[in-house]
Amino acid sequence: MSEQSEMTLFDKGMSWHERAIPFLLLIKAEPTVGVLTALGRGVYEIWKRRADIFVRELVALNIDPSEERLRQREYLEGLIATARRVQDTVNETKIRAFAEMFSTYYEGGHFQSIDQFEEYLSILDELSVREFQVLVILHKYELANPLEGRNPLQRAVAVWGSFQAEVKEVVGIEPEQLSAILTRIQRTGLYETITGGFFDYAGGKGALTPLFLDFISTLKIVGSPQPSSAGS
Repeated sequence: MSEQSEMTLFDKGMSWHERAIPFLLLIKAEPTVGVLTALGRGVYEIWKRRADIFVRELVALNIDPSEERLRQREYLEGLIATARRVQDTVNETKIRAFAEMFSTYYEGGHFQSIDQFEEYLSILDELSVREFQVLVILHKYELANPLEGRNPLQRAVAVWGSFQAEVKEVVGIEPEQLSAILTRIQRTGLYETITGGFFDYAGGKGALTPLFLDFISTLKIVGSPQPSSAGS
């Protein structure tokens, strides 16, 4: 990267910090001024660190709103909704995911309304990082194994063993625990368990929903590396 481009990124970052960070902090501090006063600098530093991570990711995504845009109600509503969740989030990866989703909202053309954007923010907020990793791994196997005339159960049976093994290796979830994790993820609408009286099917397998595909597209995840195998 050239010295000039580095300075451009630095200037953008400083501009974002000057305009946005005090605003983000005040969103969180306003209802809890007493707590902020009591705990002092430590609480401020925690919130500022989270806002810093959020802003740095927006700078990396080339999101650089003008003063005029910062005053637009639709933009502010999206920023406020996102910032509140950022300030309650510990995990850096998840904070960056919030920034990626906000950048999709900022760019326009995907979300039909602020309500839909908030629904997606709520789903991301509700998912743990481990749960999201499980979904992304399953997405890899579904991409590598299109239905092509099979039903979802037939595909699930074909990939489930490899899927379980990769989840254990990458996420640390044992196969005997995975079914319960996936059942819990169903609350988000991103995954559904396959049910029905299929021959020799004992349950416990499922598939991603169309909602997942739209949801993940807002996080700018176009595709994933292919698994090394798809055996059962």
